[in-house]
Amino acid sequence: MAVGASDVRTIVIQYGRRRQYAVPAALARAGALERLYTDACAGRGLGRFAPLLAKVPGGGRARKLAARRPPVEVLERTHTFERWAFDVERALAARSSPEASGRALDRAHVRAGEEMIHAGFGHATHVLSMFGEGRRFLQVARARGLKVVSDVNVALSSEAIVVEAQRRHPDWEAPSLFWGETVAARDPSFRPSEAMLTESDLFLCPSEFVRDDLVGAYGIALERTLLVPYAVNPLWFQLENTPVRGRILFAGTAGLRKGVHVLAEAAEILFDRGCAYEFLMAGAATGVVRTHPGTRRLTFLGTLAFDHMRSLFETADVFALPSLAEGSAGVTYEALGAGVPVVTTRAAGSVVRDGIDGVITQEGNAQALADAIQSIVEDRIRRADMALAARERAAEFTWDAFQGRLLQALIRSSEQPHAV
Repeated sequence: MAVGASDVRTIVIQYGRRRQYAVPAALARAGALERLYTDACAGRGLGRFAPLLAKVPGGGRARKLAARRPPVEVLERTHTFERWAFDVERALAARSSPEASGRALDRAHVRAGEEMIHAGFGHATHVLSMFGEGRRFLQVARARGLKVVSDVNVALSSEAIVVEAQRRHPDWEAPSLFWGETVAARDPSFRPSEAMLTESDLFLCPSEFVRDDLVGAYGIALERTLLVPYAVNPLWFQLENTPVRGRILFAGTAGLRKGVHVLAEAAEILFDRGCAYEFLMAGAATGVVRTHPGTRRLTFLGTLAFDHMRSLFETADVFALPSLAEGSAGVTYEALGAGVPVVTTRAAGSVVRDGIDGVITQEGNAQALADAIQSIVEDRIRRADMALAARERAAEFTWDAFQGRLLQALIRSSEQPHAV
């Protein structure tokens, strides 16, 4: 029997508020959300007190929790597992070694999955896990006949890519792990991604970079993958971009994964050419990065509120994100929506079209990055054409389009035989 949208009831497993709860919100609007299993949020469990505690001096954590507020239609179906939040926080703060932190993080996800099993499956027909979160829950769900879908929101090889970058650039960033995937090379018994790789009927890939990585590096059959790009928040279409010539904007954590070292070198190259461009860095940055001799041409603004970010996009001439590894960087969608040409890499997983609404450069190639930025800034007609094309491109990725793609993916998973 053919499966339709009305037959889909999905449990979404999501740590944090990824993309402002876009996935559970889309499913809730379509009547296809059974439950959201998450760590903590405002309005549920201990999170009910977050808005009050946020007003108390020193209530920084409470303010962060208060910002995690799912839409009303999602909140009523939300189940929180606060211990998951505490365990992950402790794991990330482990100082003994990156490997110890990775193992502790895995234990946190395993324990949370066990708690989810006890919470039950309701009337679910599907489970949609963010990057394999839920671990044992996915195994039990599949055994019960549910279809398991994994949203691979970052390329699985990202950790290995960053570890190599840290080895090559030890003066930029201390060794660290994301979830411990690289530990498996030394200890095959530790496989934090095993449940995702073996239990998923379908892998949602936001970009070709993610899909190619799954197929090429992890042996996942191409037919078990599906491209599902993200959506552009309509707020970005309301911006009126009046560019300041030569104002280059970067947004995100200024670390090796985002290519801060590449952007810094490109800025130096452009300075030596006599291009007095302004490089504005919005987002967190360590003291090591801020004071590194290589970043002297960069201006660090720190983490900014939405209104400040809005003003930066309104005056940006070019948006630059030379990432080494991503899933599909949300800030590139925002830049396109704001009508700002984007210079990025294939590894950023962007929907940017090379030569139309931006330029795609090779990862780690500062010379190519500098050339691309200069080619846009110095050719105002080309820049204007790219800005128009950027908005047109962004219009293809609306919330409605994302909701439709997501539902079709779940329906397809129902027809997908699981690989043995």
